[in-house]
Amino acid sequence: DSQRQGLLKGLLAALSFGLSAPLISTLTKAGSPLALAGLLYGGSALALLAAKTVLRQTANQESSVKRQDLGMLFLLTLIGGIAAPICLVSGLALLSAGSASLLLNLETVFTMGIALLVGEEHLGRKGLAAAALILAAAVIIAAGGTSGTTLQGALLIALACLGWGIDNNISQRLSIRDPIQIALLKSIGASVPMLLVAKCTGAPFPTPGEAGVILVIGAFGY
Repeated sequence: DSQRQGLLKGLLAALSFGLSAPLISTLTKAGSPLALAGLLYGGSALALLAAKTVLRQTANQESSVKRQDLGMLFLLTLIGGIAAPICLVSGLALLSAGSASLLLNLETVFTMGIALLVGEEHLGRKGLAAAALILAAAVIIAAGGTSGTTLQGALLIALACLGWGIDNNISQRLSIRDPIQIALLKSIGASVPMLLVAKCTGAPFPTPGEAGVILVIGAFGY
């Protein structure tokens, strides 16, 4: 049914994004956080453009973005597409890949918390217990219980997760629109400004080979 399909697609998205974090951590010294984040969403934009071209051959009944959606789309891009990835790349440079990957589970907690407080959604006891365990693990990691962690790195990852928690809740409100169009506008709106600012400010960029790898990571993970 549609609910099962949604769960499977959500799991696949989580798996793809989860794989991207340890890969990004090996490239944090290749360039500035701004350049790396811009390239990640650049890869996403290229993949979505290709997908949009392929799917154009089939009937698409999805509703296009409307003018009244632009405010939420702007917030989506600013918070989830620009601020959160910069925090992620900066945090990955200060943490071990394993610790950072565990901390990324905070995205689930923030998403649920915002949905409960703002969306007035209901969460059962199992969900609350899971959220409490994730928070407990995050506190242990932030306290330096795992090798290679720093408080600053943990806070940066937590800020990235908060940004994506907001992103997820805004995305849910836009779910009646064409998902590829939403994701494409977000990716272009995030990557182009970040790359332009990085270039204009003289921020270091990765080599062409490293940039290609980052684009591929963005294409599959973002």
